[in-house]
This record gives sequence, structure tokens and C-alpha cells, in this order.
Amino acid sequence: MLAVFFVALTAQPIRADRLTYQEGPLEVIGRYLGFLDGVLTLAGTDIKFIVEDAAVAGRLFDLTPGKDNLVLTGRFTARRTFKVKTLKKAPNDVVLLRRRIADLKDDPAEVARIAADALDESRTYDDEELGAVAREVLRKAYEQQLAATDPKDVERRLELVKKAARHLEDSVWAIRKTTAILKDRPGWKPAEEFLRSLGCFKWRGKWLEEKDFLKAQGYVYSKGRWIAPEELRLRRIIPRLKALRANHVILRGHTDEYYELKVREGKTLRGMTRKEVAGASGFADDVRRIRNGDATYELWVYGSTTIFFINGIVAIISGDTEREFSTPLLPREP
Repeated sequence: MLAVFFVALTAQPIRADRLTYQEGPLEVIGRYLGFLDGVLTLAGTDIKFIVEDAAVAGRLFDLTPGKDNLVLTGRFTARRTFKVKTLKKAPNDVVLLRRRIADLKDDPAEVARIAADALDESRTYDDEELGAVAREVLRKAYEQQLAATDPKDVERRLELVKKAARHLEDSVWAIRKTTAILKDRPGWKPAEEFLRSLGCFKWRGKWLEEKDFLKAQGYVYSKGRWIAPEELRLRRIIPRLKALRANHVILRGHTDEYYELKVREGKTLRGMTRKEVAGASGFADDVRRIRNGDATYELWVYGSTTIFFINGIVAIISGDTEREFSTPLLPREP
């Protein structure tokens, strides 16, 4: 019996997620998840591993659930029940990954396959250490494959970049490698389409990620979203607009007839309504509106001129923003 047991255990341990019922003594390796009421749980299987020996069970308390591996011996007592005889801590998946790829330096494709599996496993079990190592190994494996590929074989290079991008989720790396392909074949549509699928924009001859493109356009990231330069400008001027309102500044300082006259002359004055401004100057190039408290603040852009509104009335025309508002501002005379 001992001889049979020894022969069985000299083979490679069976992974817990591949373990199925069979007779006789077995050796199993798996990721430890927990131990409760005498039942040991391993990742990837619903088989119950029964630990009756208290001395054997005591070895589990130094393990980290979801990270450490176990090698255990025993046998099935039922289809889904496995009685554990011995167990010991095994190398974790980081160590196992490094061991598996150590002898595969001349086969980067196989290294990439193994590292991709390890990366998927790290996500399943939220194993940050394994994920970091797997990404490092995977990136190097794809770098090796790209370096060994004929530079003129852009189809093969792009295929490798796409595979790497799916696993690594590293758009910066993928963009850099794809733009290198475009240097060898400018305007190649498959590469450009892939860059667009990554959320890139072509701007001034360069391919940029969305965030870099928006930054180049003057957008600012604030409170979970990108803000246009005009909206940022409006947000910055709101405190001054509030001051105008708080100081009871007279905004509508002329008669309706007077403003109508200025509209016909194509002039915009403080105190005008939205309709009057549109009548005098036409449609704005850009409009931004923010509701703040019980007031609505707006910015209308006409080329180099910017008009700010409070509740639909012109409060500031560009050039006014540098003035002090300690005293009420009356609309300027024409």
C-alpha cells in the first residue's frame, strides 16, 4: 500500500481546478481560499476537502486566503468529497510563474501564453503581486516577438500589438507600438483604425490619447469630467458675477426702446437680454451655461469678445473682468 502511495505521488500534482473523481491516493495543488468547520476550500473547484486531523489543520492558519498555494495528499471518499491526509504550503503563483518561464527564454510566444493565463488568474483572485509580475513578463515576451518580426511585416506586428493590448490593458504601450508601425507604413488604415478603437485622435500629425488631445485643446479635468476652456473661464468668473448680484448692481439701466435702438446699430451693452444680444451680434461661437444656487450664469463667445450673463442679463463684456466691483457698475454709454 505504501509503495502504491509513493508511486502515485511521484507524478506532477493535479491542479485543484482540474481535479475529478478517481480512486486511490492523489496529490493535489491549489490556491487556498479558506477553512471552516473542518472543510478546506480551494480555488476553481467545489470539491469539499475534509481535514479531520487537528495537527494537519493547524498548518492552515499561517496561510493567506486567495494568495497562498497548498499541496495536499489524500483520496476521494465520495464523488465530491476528498479526505486530506497531509498538506503543506507550496510556492505561490508568482514563484511558479517564474519557474515555468525560466526555461522558455527561446520561446517568447509560449511565455506570452503562460503569462496571459497568469494575468487572468490574478484578476480572478485580485492578486496584485501576480498581476504586476505577469504584466512585466507578458510585455517583455511581446517586445521580443516584435523585435524578431520583419519590420516590413506590419500585419504581423499589428497582430502582436493587438494581442498584447487585450491582455495588458496598456493603451500607452499599444499607441507607441502602433505609431511606430505607421512610421514604416504611413496612412495604413488598419493601424489607424486600431488607434481610433483605443480612443485616439490624430492632431497635427500626431496620434494622441483622448486625455492628451483634450489637454492640447485646453480642456481641464475637474470633478470626474473634462471641462472646456470656456466653461472653466465661466466657473472662474462666477464669484465676480455673484459679487455684482450681491451688491445690487443695476444691470438693466436703460429703457427697452434704448436697447432696441442699440440692437439695430449692432451694439451690445450691459443690461441687454439674451434676445437683444442675439439681435445685435447674431449667434455666438460658443455658449456655456451653469446653474448655481438660484441663479443661472452664462458665457457667450464672439471671436475675441466674451459676454457674461446673470439670469439672462448681460453683466460683463470682456474687458470688464479686470475692474473692481466694489461699487455698482452702470451700463456704459454708447
